[in-house]
Amino acid sequence: MRGVVLAAGRGERLRPYTDYIPKPLLNFKGRPLIDHVISALRGAGVESILVVTGYMGDAVSRHLMRSHDRDVKVVHNPRWMAGNATSLLAARRHLAGGDFVLSMCDHLYSESLVRDALADYTGEPTLCIDREPVHLKDLEDATKVQVDRGGYIRAIGKNLVRWNAVDMGVFILPVMIFEATDETFRELSSLMRTLCEMRRLKAYDATGAQWLDLDTVSDMEHAMEAAVWV
Repeated sequence: MRGVVLAAGRGERLRPYTDYIPKPLLNFKGRPLIDHVISALRGAGVESILVVTGYMGDAVSRHLMRSHDRDVKVVHNPRWMAGNATSLLAARRHLAGGDFVLSMCDHLYSESLVRDALADYTGEPTLCIDREPVHLKDLEDATKVQVDRGGYIRAIGKNLVRWNAVDMGVFILPVMIFEATDETFRELSSLMRTLCEMRRLKAYDATGAQWLDLDTVSDMEHAMEAAVWV
C-alpha cells in the first residue's frame, strides 16, 4: 500500500506563520506537521509515500530529502492554486496500479487509525469518519458527512444541515478513482460529492481514534494544550 500526502496549499488561515514557512513545515510538538503524517503512515505499514507540493514547494522538498529515506518521493503541482483536486491529479501518473492512502498534511492522527482502516478496506473508495468528534475545537468549520445505514456516505460538505459524522481527512482509494476524475475538478470535495451521488464512497467508522485538524492558528493553540498523544 502506498500513501499520498497533499501538502500544496497556501495555508491562508494559518497566516502570518505561513507567510514565511510553508504549512507542512510548521512546528507542532517539536516536529513539522508533515513529519507527523509520514510517521503515522509508516507506522501503519504504508510502504512508499508521495508528497505533492505547491506553495513554497522547494522548501518542503529540501526538508523531505534531508529528513526521510528514498521511500518518500515528491511531485510538484504547478497548478496548486486551482484547488486540492489538482494535487491529486498531479499524483496520478505515479500511481499506476494498486490502491493508496490519501491524507492531508494538516490532519494528524495515530498510526492505529490507518492500520485499522486498512484492515477493514474492501477495495471501494473509503473515507474515515468520526461520529463523536471530541477532538475538534471548531465543529462548525468541520467537513460533515451523512452516512446511510449501509455504511455509504450520501452527502458531504461543511454546510450540511443533516449529518451524523465528520470527515477525518484520511481516505483509502483505488486507482480507479481517476476514472471519475478529470481536469474540470478543482476541489477534492467536488470529487467526493460525485462519488456520493453514485453511492460509491464508503465510510470507515473510526470514532474514538485520536486525530486533529489543524486549519487555523486557534486550532494549533488549542491542540498544543490538548493533544498529549502526539
